[in-house]
Amino acid sequence: SSLFHLGITFLPANIAALLFSCNPVFVVLFAALLLAEKITLRKVGAVLLCLGGIVVLARDRSDGLSQTGILLMAASTLAFSLYTVFAKKIIPRYGALPVTAFAALTGGIILLPVALMVEGAPFATYGLVDWTGMFYLATFGTAMGYFLYIYGIGQVGAGLGSMAFFLKPFAAAFFAWLILGEKFSTPEYVAGALILAG
Repeated sequence: SSLFHLGITFLPANIAALLFSCNPVFVVLFAALLLAEKITLRKVGAVLLCLGGIVVLARDRSDGLSQTGILLMAASTLAFSLYTVFAKKIIPRYGALPVTAFAALTGGIILLPVALMVEGAPFATYGLVDWTGMFYLATFGTAMGYFLYIYGIGQVGAGLGSMAFFLKPFAAAFFAWLILGEKFSTPEYVAGALILAG
């Protein structure tokens, strides 16, 4: 997660979402290697359709991208893919909520001193809007988002459950249209159709 947030500082948000949404490709591979989940034709077809949508979006939006950002996002994608597979392995024993809580707590404890050393303690300058944003990110974007994702992985398997990540770039474009009034381009319609089909 920290690699993802670092990567965002070097890339436009839509491109970061595009790169990170390739996570299911690696999850399908790691799940086959570590969990003995089968790579079925249906999974391969879904991955190919979704990757086709990602390629269409990337070609429509890419210009002068940071190599550092791309490397950070690739590392983040690989790390999260392994997290998904290992979480699936231990969910039956411990449950989705404890796994999510332990991962978040441990990650926070490890990252807090590093964040304070690298970036300092910015809390004194935070206003109401900043704290509202932090509350949303912590509660809905992180706690609920990760819990629902891990719970879903426990129900349907790592490979299939991770396919939800392909919706990320299309969902970002949809909410930009809904909230910000941004228009869909023709490639976004094509990409969205491929991703939803997958």
